[in-house]
Amino acid sequence: HWRLTPEAAQVDFMRLGDGHPNAPNLGWPPLDDLAWYQPSARLHPLATALAVHPQDRCADGTQPQPLLAIRPYGTRGGKVVYFACDEMWRLRRGYGERYYRQFWSQLISYLGLSHALGSEKRFTVYSDRPRYRSEETVVLTVEAYDQNYTPLTAQDTPTLTGTWEFGGDASGPSQPPTQRTVTLNFLRPGIYEARIAATGAGEHRIRVEDPVDHGVREVRFSVDEASAEWRTAVRDVGIQRSIAERTHGQSFEAHELPKLLETLNIQPVTEQQVVTRSLWATPASFILVITLMLGEWLTRKRIGLT
Repeated sequence: HWRLTPEAAQVDFMRLGDGHPNAPNLGWPPLDDLAWYQPSARLHPLATALAVHPQDRCADGTQPQPLLAIRPYGTRGGKVVYFACDEMWRLRRGYGERYYRQFWSQLISYLGLSHALGSEKRFTVYSDRPRYRSEETVVLTVEAYDQNYTPLTAQDTPTLTGTWEFGGDASGPSQPPTQRTVTLNFLRPGIYEARIAATGAGEHRIRVEDPVDHGVREVRFSVDEASAEWRTAVRDVGIQRSIAERTHGQSFEAHELPKLLETLNIQPVTEQQVVTRSLWATPASFILVITLMLGEWLTRKRIGLT
């Protein structure tokens, strides 16, 4: 039986039931003994154990083995829930789907709300990629909601305006970064979008003002200088013919492929290969041996020899 830690009472998805007489604290129904769990060397420094093994310890000999733990991840409110066993189906024992569905629905809500709510989740600015080549298209998207997390509409805010800054790091401290104005058009409720060309190698930053609280949200991405092949995607016929002349070759276009085959003047080449096989390993030898054995057997049967 796992043991719930005091920290479990502070997590919403760990509170089950509604005062069932056989349920322990937090409303958890009695589980069968867990037949298996994955041991851990230690608990992550940022993690919090919600359920632990009653006897087993981690590598340090003092910390109980975590069976269910949570921890934050990243800087945007991400969350991780860790299970050391795969036997949560035991919540169905004696109660059916009641506690099982309650646990998983509360867990999904716990994980999902971290991405849907929060002061920085109501107005979010992001690009489709973190890195671009010069002259590629940057798709800038803004997810915007009001104080009640209702998507903004075209009647509320038809467009959003942002400031695009780039070039300051590459130009040096004496020259300020170049600034441009970016307009994001209404795409659908809660979504605004702009498509801009990535110009200028280096780090870029786009800042967009929230029309609700007038705060500023920003997104950063980098632009790499495109190589000569990417800057000119059209084949240079002049360079092609010049290389052919300097190397004493010839230049052909796609419609001249039959002429290329004639110019190559390919002649058939005959190759000879000698293979040595043992006489006894040939099919003829095998057939001869079988024939002699069959003939000898038939002869003995005809004259009555055993």
